[in-house]
Amino acid sequence: MQAIDLKPLNDHQILIDFSNGEKRLFDLEYVMNCQEVSETMKARWKIMVEKGNFSHVEILYGDVVWPGWVEILSSELLKFTTPFECEVKSDVVDT
Repeated sequence: MQAIDLKPLNDHQILIDFSNGEKRLFDLEYVMNCQEVSETMKARWKIMVEKGNFSHVEILYGDVVWPGWVEILSSELLKFTTPFECEVKSDVVDT
């Protein structure tokens, strides 16, 4: 299962569509509390958000990537996302 599309919802959440039709939510607040994430990675995410780069995310070969900051491999996406079954309004403006 790979990410095929994504939509930033706000400054800490991304809705991700997967190749099997499933939608999952990446919530940075959830990930920042995850013990499996290193303190170095958490620090990089914190700086990225503070600089306003959270919504500059893309999919590259099924991985979720913030260029120059962080990436989540497709093999790890299930661990860092939760199932999502409803639609949410986005406060991020498409550019």
